Amino acid sequence: SCVIRRNKTLQRKKHNNMQRKRQAMNTDNPPVHDASHSDAEADDAGDAEPNTDILAAEKKPAESKIWKLKIVLLVFVLFVTIFSRAKNRSAIIQDVIASSFKDNFPNSLLQEEALDWLVNEDPAKLAVDTNPTTLLERYIAVLFYFANHGDCWSNSSRWLTSNAVCSWSGLECNDQGVLTTMNLTKMNLCTCVLPSFCLVGQIPSELAVLTNLEYLSLPSNNLRGPIPS
Repeated sequence: SCVIRRNKTLQRKKHNNMQRKRQAMNTDNPPVHDASHSDAEADDAGDAEPNTDILAAEKKPAESKIWKLKIVLLVFVLFVTIFSRAKNRSAIIQDVIASSFKDNFPNSLLQEEALDWLVNEDPAKLAVDTNPTTLLERYIAVLFYFANHGDCWSNSSRWLTSNAVCSWSGLECNDQGVLTTMNLTKMNLCTCVLPSFCLVGQIPSELAVLTNLEYLSLPSNNLRGPIPS
C-alpha cells in the first residue's frame, strides 16, 4: 500500500509540474496576432460599408444632369406655351375681321400685310377680347395706310401708333368711340421725296366694311378708283 501511495504522489507531482510548465509557456509566448487576417477583415468591412465621400462625388454629376434636363424641359414648355398663345391670338383676330368679309380672308397681299401688322407689329397689342368694331376699324385704317403708301404722306401724325384710331390724323370718332369720319383733305397722299418712285394710290374696296362711316373726304390727293359702297 505504501508503494501505491508513493506512486500516486509521484503522479500528482508530475501532473502539477506539467501544468506549471504549460502556464509558464503561455506567459512567456503570448498568442501572435495574424495581421493578414486582420487586413482581410478590414477589407471586408470596407466592402460592406462604402465610402460616403465617393458616393457623394458620384451623386453630384447625376443631380447636375437632372437639373439641366429640368431647365431645358421648362424652357421648351414656355416656348410652346408662348407660341401657342401667339398662334391662337392671330387666329382669333383673323376670325373677328374675317366675319365682315364675304370672300375668303385674307385674299390679297394688302390684306395679309395689314393683318400681319395688326397681330405682330401693332404697339397697342390689342387683346383678343377687344371690341370687334374697334379691331375692324383699326385694321381698315392700317390697310388704307399701306394701300396709299402712308410712309410718304406729308401728314401722317399718330398713324400706326399705339393710340386709338380716333386720334390718328384725319380720323374722327363719335362719343361712343366709333369711327365715323375720314377727312384726308390735302394730306398729299402718295407724295414722296422722289415722286417718280411713288405709285399712285388707290381707294381700297375694304372701306365698304366700315358700316358706321358717315363721312369720307379725299380731295386734293392723287388717288384713283371708285368710292366703295
